[in-house]
Amino acid sequence: KSSAAPAQPREGHVLQLAAYCLLVEEELGVKVSRGIIQYSDRQFVIQYTRELHNTLLRTLEHMRADAEAGDAARSHNQPWRCRNCGVREACDERLGGDGQ
Repeated sequence: KSSAAPAQPREGHVLQLAAYCLLVEEELGVKVSRGIIQYSDRQFVIQYTRELHNTLLRTLEHMRADAEAGDAARSHNQPWRCRNCGVREACDERLGGDGQ
């Protein structure tokens, strides 16, 4: 992550790491026990536990259900976040060029 580290890793960052762990396990057939979240000034070692795995799966279920129900919507109005989003070009809710 390019930003300075918070006191504790952000929940979204932990879930992103968990998703990478799951992908490695599924694609490479290798058991993953931990991962590292690297911020610009600090790193956190995160244990990939059964609990974190289950939290990830529940989160993914909720995301799929929201998407299927049409309840998935942009949850911010921060132009910088939208400008830096990796799926900006495919997003029908992206903020305009002027940040509106």
